[in-house]
Order: sequence, then C-alpha cells, then structure tokens
Amino acid sequence: INSILPDFVRYHAEKEKEKLYSVFNANWFFSGLVVNLGLIIVIPFAEKVFKIWTRGIIFFDFNLFICLAASISVINFGAGFYNYIYSTNNLRAVSVITITRVIILFSFSYFLSGLMGLSGIGMAVLISEIFSSMILPYFYVQKILKSFNGSLEIKTSFTAAASPLIIIILVIFSLYGIEFNFYFWGFALFLIIT
Repeated sequence: INSILPDFVRYHAEKEKEKLYSVFNANWFFSGLVVNLGLIIVIPFAEKVFKIWTRGIIFFDFNLFICLAASISVINFGAGFYNYIYSTNNLRAVSVITITRVIILFSFSYFLSGLMGLSGIGMAVLISEIFSSMILPYFYVQKILKSFNGSLEIKTSFTAAASPLIIIILVIFSLYGIEFNFYFWGFALFLIIT
C-alpha cells in the first residue's frame, strides 16, 4: 500500500483525476483480492491450526477471530483512502479519523465486552474500523477530490467494498450461531472472486 503513496502525491498535485481513480481501482482489485481470498481460505482452518499451534492450551474464540478477520478486510479496503488523505497532508482528516477510531473502539469495547465477552472486543474493533477505515475516509476523499472537480464513482466504490461487506455478513451470521459448512464457504469465495 505504501508503494502507491508517490502516485497519490504526484497525481493529486497534477490534478490528474483519471489516474487517481486508476490507482484506487488497482489497489482495491489487487490487495482486495489477495487479502479477502486469503481470509476466506484461512477462516475454515483457523481453529484447527490454532489448536495445533497452542497445543490446545488456549481456547479459540471463533467469533473473536472472525471479527478481527473482517476488520483486516475493512482496513485493507480503506487503506487506499487513508493513504491518499495522508499524502495530501490533510492533518485535520487524519486526526478526526484517528480520534473517532479510538473513541468508538474504547466505548464499544466497554459496552460489548460486558454483553459478549471477548467477542465483544472483536466486534468493537470491527465497528471502529467500519467508521474509521471505510465511512469517514470515503467522505474525506470525496471532499478532497471535489476541490478539483473530481469524485469517486459510487458504483466503483460499492463494488470494491463488496468483499469486505461479504465478510462482515459472515461475521453477523457467525455471531447469531449460524454454522458454516463447505458449501457456504465456497459460495462466499465465489462472491469475492466475482
């Protein structure tokens, strides 16, 4: 992701909107494909690997794991946004995003850990990342792009967000006790690839 920072800086300074969009799209496609496919492939085997690794001494909390896995997917989606904001030296946006992340993380951790235990902290991480890696950065990027009559296409952004959203749906199913089988994972893998 950091390798695209010079491209963001150059294309922003030259106000080359189309090239900026290309960098966002390429980043979403390549990093999204690698990260999200990796997550979907690893999730079914995570508990077995964890038990072997820890020799069964430490309890594996699947709900905590899947919340953190979904957080990784969300962070990956928003990394391009955040790096673009950072490359434009928009310190106000970076500060608001960081403060929002901390406030949501700690307040939701406090409330959800009492309701859900350790899984509640994982859910708090996921909620904080949805706001601070997806929602807020998207609006700040749109604001920056509007300064030179640019705008990310909503259709492209939602298409790129589909993979993290699929994984978030898996989290919701998991938290409600819906058990996953081979066909379910195959379907999720198919959706992420397409």
